[in-house]
Amino acid sequence: MFPESARKERTLPRHRTKNFIHAIRMTSAASSPPRMSQMERFVDQSTMLLMGTIGTIILILALLILLHQNATATKGYRLRKLEREHSQLLLEEEVLRMHVADAQSLDVLQNDKKIQATIPIKKILYVNENAAMAQNH
Repeated sequence: MFPESARKERTLPRHRTKNFIHAIRMTSAASSPPRMSQMERFVDQSTMLLMGTIGTIILILALLILLHQNATATKGYRLRKLEREHSQLLLEEEVLRMHVADAQSLDVLQNDKKIQATIPIKKILYVNENAAMAQNH
């Protein structure tokens, strides 16, 4: 790929190569993060555990709120259904009261066959309070 003359120019003498590799190692060691102490690792682990616990608590609370809202909505639906049933029953009661009033009306009673079959009273006899109710004849 490169001509021979270009390769020779790019190669470094041996003593310079060792120094160059040593300089690269020192640079990479200086740029790498320092090793964490045991206390720092413990703090990091505790922080992660705390964050996970808080997240779990938030999820549980969100689930409880969701369940409560669902129960409230279900109760509201049931209440509306019962109110509709109550209105229908009140209407039905009113209709039944009208039927009872119609059945007990004077016109219906006067036109009843049993009542028309009775014998009318010709002579009405009123009883005095002082008179004896039962008499022997």
